Amino acid sequence: ENIGDTFCVVPPGKEISVIGPACFGNTCFTGALASACNSLGGRNIGDRFCVVEGTYSTVGPACYGSTCYTAALSSACTSMGGVNIDDHFCVVQGKVSTVGPTCYGGTCQTGATKSVCSALGGANIGDHFCAVKDRNLATVGPVCHGGTCYTGETSNACAAAGGMDIGGNFCVLEGSYSVAGPTCWDDTCFGGDTDVACTAVEGAINIADL
Repeated sequence: ENIGDTFCVVPPGKEISVIGPACFGNTCFTGALASACNSLGGRNIGDRFCVVEGTYSTVGPACYGSTCYTAALSSACTSMGGVNIDDHFCVVQGKVSTVGPTCYGGTCQTGATKSVCSALGGANIGDHFCAVKDRNLATVGPVCHGGTCYTGETSNACAAAGGMDIGGNFCVLEGSYSVAGPTCWDDTCFGGDTDVACTAVEGAINIADL
């Protein structure tokens, strides 16, 4: 159903994937999006979106701050058999879980990201991202607020849950996890209430009451 020529609601039983907007910052990769959409047999919307039938995942933009890891994204896209959109995005058929950027406050856990990505059998993108095909992964983190990262609590909780720790700031878990947090607003974190709520909903992991 078309709603105001801005939304399209597809009924149950028909799966579509929406690619886009294929933009980063003030730049939209219109030509590359149009080409990719055509190769996928999709419907081009303004050279910024593409609607394609089936399950597709978009990896990207593979950027952190003002740096985009274009060569690494291109290489990863090739390894996954994806369709490259100007070395900033990659469209892959099927489910892809993306971990990253594994950074907080200007510090990036590059060594740990590289190690975990290798262990997961994923495609490493500049040691800042990891794209993993055909696995259902959830990333918890960064477990930080303000200038504080709860590295010890994160590492311990991650190990207890059988996850993969990235620098004490992130934890990668296998499965369909839902994550609530950080439960902070401005300078206040509601730790006691978070602990009670996490217990009430049978939360598997409570990290520093955040």
